[in-house]
Amino acid sequence: MSRILQFLLFLMLPLVCLEAQTVSYTSKHKDLPCLDKQFTVFAHIIQDSFGGSNVKLESIHGAMNMADSLFAPICISFGTCQIDTFPYYQFDTLNLDDIGKLREMERRYNLDEVINMYIVSVVGLTGGHPNWGYAEQNGIWMIDSGSIVVTKELLLNKDTKKLAHFLGHYFGLLDTDYGGGELVNGSNCAIAGDLICDTPADPGVPPDPADLMSSRPCNLDVDLKDANDDFYLPDMGNIMSLYWGCHCGFSFDQYKLMAKNYLEGVNKKW
Repeated sequence: MSRILQFLLFLMLPLVCLEAQTVSYTSKHKDLPCLDKQFTVFAHIIQDSFGGSNVKLESIHGAMNMADSLFAPICISFGTCQIDTFPYYQFDTLNLDDIGKLREMERRYNLDEVINMYIVSVVGLTGGHPNWGYAEQNGIWMIDSGSIVVTKELLLNKDTKKLAHFLGHYFGLLDTDYGGGELVNGSNCAIAGDLICDTPADPGVPPDPADLMSSRPCNLDVDLKDANDDFYLPDMGNIMSLYWGCHCGFSFDQYKLMAKNYLEGVNKKW
């Protein structure tokens, strides 16, 4: 896909990201690297105990199309090469201590040199996000292992941008509130929070999701201050924030880091 077409796809995002988030998602993109790369995604659907898949194929394709739009500024797209369905319902629920189950699925079903995405009913794995999913941090460096896990609820949800959050982790991004302690003035942005300096400090206290879905643009209703007594003003539209109903796009430096993580990978057979 040409860079011009990729960029046109990205320009459509403001139509679904109602205005006025903290960071502009359309500035400086001409200075970003263009990877001109399509990654192949293998979707593994795990059936429940009744043999139901509980997810529509068009939902999977819709989420992948949204991911294409969000990654367009660095000329990345995703193609679903194959969708398999497995009857092993014991893997359909992944609780806090079930990382061993995920490793067993990866051992059995992962294909090399593709992004393996498992679709299950419940994900509660350590390091993941309940209700939505889990991703191997910097999985882009793992050619024959690593995966993304998303819930069927995520794919049934109308906000298809959630998948991009887990792809962001896969390409090495942290949650914007990761680690805590980032100062609003940005003086410690390189060593605190998500370690990226163009994402504002985030206190990591998401409001009620119902409130986020009913009001745009999103605003933080609680007054929280950092160690310097400055009020937080997080970028609630950032894909890597936990303000799930507000997601809009990645920041410039997040795009740069994802491109860098791919380019510095040891294997380019993707």
